[in-house]
Amino acid sequence: QTISFLPELISIYPENANSDAPKLIGYLIFLKDITEIQESNNEKKRFISYLSHEIKTPVSSINISTKLLNDARLGNLTNEQVELVETIEKQSQRLLNLANEISTFESKFKSN
Repeated sequence: QTISFLPELISIYPENANSDAPKLIGYLIFLKDITEIQESNNEKKRFISYLSHEIKTPVSSINISTKLLNDARLGNLTNEQVELVETIEKQSQRLLNLANEISTFESKFKSN
């Protein structure tokens, strides 16, 4: 069983200390410095947050641009251009879904 004591710095693992005698003679307590583990976890959290943001930002611009093209505000599109815009929309939606999944993962990761 792990006891939380300064959980951001150390983990404590208490164990019963028995000899061959049937009676408990004491406890052993093991301490483990988890500072590096916590720093690594914090770096992972920052990276996940950064990654999600860096995907969403260009996807937003792409989505706005494709809407402008579809609305014919910049002129009428040929059938071939319409197909290209549809492909761009589908792929940008995939990226947005990925960014949302990363955000969901980030939320779960932060809660742990």
